[in-house]
Amino acid sequence: MNHTSVRRTAGLSVIEVLVALAILGIVTAAILTTYLGSIRTNSDSGRRTQSVQIMNAIGRRVAGADPVVLAQPGTPIVWDYGGLTADFPEFRGDGISDPDLYRVVVTNLGAVTLGTASVVHYSVETCSRSAGGDETCVRGDTAGVPPGPEDDSPTGLDGIN
Repeated sequence: MNHTSVRRTAGLSVIEVLVALAILGIVTAAILTTYLGSIRTNSDSGRRTQSVQIMNAIGRRVAGADPVVLAQPGTPIVWDYGGLTADFPEFRGDGISDPDLYRVVVTNLGAVTLGTASVVHYSVETCSRSAGGDETCVRGDTAGVPPGPEDDSPTGLDGIN
């Protein structure tokens, strides 16, 4: 009898190649998901950092008696999305990537008196929206002078200006 043996040559079968491609696809999907989550987290962190920078800049103006930011009691001042650069054009060059992506609310919370000193307690809230549309806000409090009449420019707090 004449038997010829079939010898397998070096290489991979179609099944082995398909299994390898499936494993590679799963690993790639996991890495890509992690990478995209990292980008999203980094973007959210950057927006929060810029929100704090804007909040601090507005808070300094409150303490410095800038009449543009001194809210009357019961009437918050609101700069909605897209409205900051009208009153604060310097934000464009202050390291804020796009001030139009932020909303700011300054609220006069009333006078605070300690002994013979009296100041006004203000709240400054800055919000931004994520790519998904969720709004994230940071809030800080500061002291300032009472808002004056429209034609009056109040002076800042003693020791601050």
